[in-house]
Amino acid sequence: MEKEKVIEVIQNSKSTMDERELQIANRSFRIGQLALTGTMLLIMALRWIKGDLFSQELLMMLMAQVAASSLYQYFKIRDKTMFLYAGVLAIVAFVLTTINTLIYYGYF
Repeated sequence: MEKEKVIEVIQNSKSTMDERELQIANRSFRIGQLALTGTMLLIMALRWIKGDLFSQELLMMLMAQVAASSLYQYFKIRDKTMFLYAGVLAIVAFVLTTINTLIYYGYF
């Protein structure tokens, strides 16, 4: 009787995605993050080559992504303090680039 109850609980709590689908979804998000990061770095490099030295808004978006990803990983895996340091550093960089962007566009 106990075995049937355990099976019933497992079947009722089963998510709509199996483990393979979850792994594929996680990997696809990581690949998307890498593609976004690569594209942003390419745009920044092309701007610098052309002489447009201001690309803080791209760096701001990149730091927001790094901060969110790092802090999420830290809160899910508490013993990896590297994620906390990366998240805090990215937040500081995000705030600084946001202030610099607002100054550049004349809001300060």
